Amino acid sequence: MKYNEFPEIEIPEWLTGPKWEDASWHNDACALSTYRGTDADGNTKLVRVWVDYERPELRESVPPFRFFVQTAGRLNPFDDDWKTIYAGDDEAQARAAAQRALAEGKS
Repeated sequence: MKYNEFPEIEIPEWLTGPKWEDASWHNDACALSTYRGTDADGNTKLVRVWVDYERPELRESVPPFRFFVQTAGRLNPFDDDWKTIYAGDDEAQARAAAQRALAEGKS
C-alpha cells in the first residue's frame, strides 16, 4: 500500500492498523501517518510518523532521516505542541517509539 500523495513511498505495515490514517498533504516534504484518539481512561493519544524516501538523496528533511515519530498531548495541537521522540533511519526503532507512545497514559 502506498501513500496517496507520495505513491513512491510504501506505507509501513505497522502504520496500516485501525486508527492510523494517511495524513499526507501534497505540499509536505514526505509522507505522514497519524493516530488520533483516546484510551479507555480518556487520555489523549496523538502520534504522527513522518516517512521519508528510502534513498537519502531524495529526502528533503533536515537532517535527512527516514522516520520522525512525534507525539502531542491534546486533540487539536498546534505545530509547536508536537514533541519528536524518535528521528532516524531504523524502522524497528521508529515502530517501538510509536508503540511506546501509544502505550503510555498520555502521549
